[in-house]
Amino acid sequence: MEQSMYETNSFKREYRAAFIRFISNQNNKYQLTITFKESTSDKECKKTINEMIRRLNQRLIGRNYINVGVYLSGFIVMERQKNGTLHFHSILNSDGGYLDDRDKLVSNLEKIRVKMVSNTRKTSRGNPLVLIGAKGGVSLDDYYKNNNKLEQYLTKNLEDPRINGIDTLGFWCADGAIFGDDSMQGGRRTGYLGSFYNHKEAKR
Repeated sequence: MEQSMYETNSFKREYRAAFIRFISNQNNKYQLTITFKESTSDKECKKTINEMIRRLNQRLIGRNYINVGVYLSGFIVMERQKNGTLHFHSILNSDGGYLDDRDKLVSNLEKIRVKMVSNTRKTSRGNPLVLIGAKGGVSLDDYYKNNNKLEQYLTKNLEDPRINGIDTLGFWCADGAIFGDDSMQGGRRTGYLGSFYNHKEAKR
């Protein structure tokens, strides 16, 4: 079977370098990790991440944020925990000043976390299953710049020969997170995503 462009070693190296350069040059403010309870399905994890991003935009920017074309931006990567369940790391961009109030951000993340439940899976008592635990489920830390070590760690999947790493990397967009081949489509290259492509192409 012919190898796709996204699977070649040269592509992976090029895109990893481009991601690292681009991320490190942004107005980064926080790193955010979302961890799901063991055995949460990939579908539920991805659906929940998208819903969390939409709700956070609504709380920090306003319910009509999509109509005005303003939304939180950042880089996101998904990877598997040792138990096989997905978790997500994000680096959040501070443009627009919507993340300036750390206490407000933490409070809203917690309010959103407690609402993240499964509509299909139930506990033994018949209650909706909470997908993100109170302890360690949502972790917010200040972004730090240390010779791009964080960026190198978060992009390591791109050069992992066991997987198609491009499918694990993406960006925050207006309606959630966009990963992999979807993030390579020209029609979606707007906002933060468009900035990445302009940056990458300028480096050619």
